[in-house]
Amino acid sequence: GVVTNKTPLCDALRASAKALPVVRRLLTCNHPLSTYEYAMSDLSQRHCQACDSSTPALSANEIDSALSQLAGRWTQVENTRIRADFKFKNYGKTQAFVNAVAYIAHREMHHPEITFGYNQCRVELTTHAIDGLSENDFIFAAKVDRLVDD
Repeated sequence: GVVTNKTPLCDALRASAKALPVVRRLLTCNHPLSTYEYAMSDLSQRHCQACDSSTPALSANEIDSALSQLAGRWTQVENTRIRADFKFKNYGKTQAFVNAVAYIAHREMHHPEITFGYNQCRVELTTHAIDGLSENDFIFAAKVDRLVDD
């Protein structure tokens, strides 16, 4: 899965790279989100796995344990979602972040709810197939954390 210069998503990310430096790192071959050659020690270095309605949702204890591995911005909503709010200096940086989250969604085949405005963005995660939280939601959240915490 390498994004080529002919990919519209790649063009959007290149335009966003001027506004958010981490997007430049996503486009390089040695960034953890663009390669598969790294230790599997933390959630951000793992990949979402396909699941279906037979996949069990995480228990309350499993959710608490997984949340403890994420930045404090993530909160649990009704045992079926996790949510984080992000603030940026301006619209360009917000849009760059949204584009980077979209890139992660494309690569991981796990799609969050994203709402954003001039200088803020909310990301909500749930696993629709099970109407609850799966490990995929926490893997994805950890990758989003890396966008703003690196």
